[in-house]
Amino acid sequence: MEQKFSVFRLLGFAVVSFGLYTLFNSIFYSGSQYDTATEPPKLCVHVVGFTQCPYFQRASNLVKSVSSVEDRNIVPKINSLPRNEWNERKLVLQKEIKGAENHYTSPMVWAGDCKKKDWTFIGGATEFGEWVANKGW
Repeated sequence: MEQKFSVFRLLGFAVVSFGLYTLFNSIFYSGSQYDTATEPPKLCVHVVGFTQCPYFQRASNLVKSVSSVEDRNIVPKINSLPRNEWNERKLVLQKEIKGAENHYTSPMVWAGDCKKKDWTFIGGATEFGEWVANKGW
């Protein structure tokens, strides 16, 4: 009887110890490498235009270049369309992206926090180049 009691006592001690260990880790190590809440926000930069457009190509190359620097946390979102699909997509984007209502040329560029999706319309390739230069990139 005494031996069974000590096995149960040992098992109870192990359960309590594990619970305290878990509690301790959740309190003191919440900023660990596995905690995604502490990751800096990622900036999604969208570039949409038709494939053969040299301005679309310029903006696409620029966003790829800017996003290649790791500490900037930039996620390029490039959507290359055939010329015949561009006009239809442009009309949809003019309605969906605040500030894009009067933009009629390829490409259209906008950016914002990837999670919040609060987009800021930047403009075309020229405006995007100026935007990047103003950020010092």
